[in-house]
This record gives sequence, structure tokens and C-alpha cells, in this order.
Amino acid sequence: MQQEFQEFADEKAAEENRAAESVTDADSTDENRAVFLISKIPAGARIVARTYAEIDEKTGRAQYRDYVGHVVGHETAKKETAQSGSPGSETLILLRDAAANGSRKEQIVRIRAEDIVRIKPIPERKTAMLPRLKP
Repeated sequence: MQQEFQEFADEKAAEENRAAESVTDADSTDENRAVFLISKIPAGARIVARTYAEIDEKTGRAQYRDYVGHVVGHETAKKETAQSGSPGSETLILLRDAAANGSRKEQIVRIRAEDIVRIKPIPERKTAMLPRLKP
């Protein structure tokens, strides 16, 4: 029984390593796709942008950070180096939502397109129903 569990654990660890390698490969090849997507997102859209943070030292798994909010716009910064053939780096400007528990106020964040792993549209946050006033 212990040996079967160890084989299963080793197989899962190998799958996670392959998945982590594919994420880093996708980041380098999908850089132009992320820049294209950022320029196509309309201002005012509510999205979640997932960025790659780091690899956890204990588990070896990739860590991500999610930014939920409304798109303010995007900007392109010209790179100073003449060696790079790319026109510049794209940045997503997002009005990050306040935390639901009140621990964080809303804030403006700038996220580079190279750091974005996934962008997904999400519905508006539900608000409490206000009682109707009778005239």
C-alpha cells in the first residue's frame, strides 16, 4: 500500500513539474498574444488578471496573484534598448476592487503584459438591494 501511494505521489509530482514547465514556456511564446489582448479589452470591463508570482519553496508549485477590477486603459512604453526588435512593453491599467471584507481599499494598479498568465471577464459584484421608497 505504501509503495502504491509513493508511486502515485511521484507521478503527480512529475505531472506538476511538466505543467509548471509548460506555463513558463507559454509565457515566453504568448507575450505578443497578451499585448494583443490588452489592446482589445474595452475600458470599463470588469476582469481578473492572473500574474505569475513565484515558485513556493516548500511545495515546488507555482504561485499566482489575481487582480480583480475594472479596466481603466492600457499604455505602451518604448524600450530604451536598440537591440530588442519589439516596439515596447504594454501595460494594463486596472482599478482594483476593494476587498469584500474591507481589508483593502480600491486602488490603481499597472500590470505588464509579460507578467499576465490569464485574463478572464467576470460579472459585476452583487450589491445589496436597497429598499424602494414609496412616493
